[in-house]
Amino acid sequence: MGPKITINGKEVTNPVTKVLISLSAFITAVLFAVVVVFLILPFIGVVVTATVGVVITILVSLAIGIPLLLLVGSIIGLILKPFKGKKER
Repeated sequence: MGPKITINGKEVTNPVTKVLISLSAFITAVLFAVVVVFLILPFIGVVVTATVGVVITILVSLAIGIPLLLLVGSIIGLILKPFKGKKER
C-alpha cells in the first residue's frame, strides 16, 4: 500500500508515478525547510540583533549624554560668568 494520490478527481494507480510524485513532494518540503532555516531565520536574527544593538546604543547614549550636557552647561556657565554684564537699574 502507499499514499493515495488524487489528481483532477482521479486516483493515480501507476506505482512509478506515485513514487515520483511522493519524491517531488518530499524534495519540495525539504527545500522549503532549508530555505526557512538557512536563509529566512538567520536574516531575521540579524535584523533582530541589529535592532537590539541600536536600542542599547540609544539608551547608553541618552544615559551618558544627558548628564554630560548638564555638566558641560554648568562648566560653560561658570567660565562665562565673569563676562556677563551687570544689569543697570
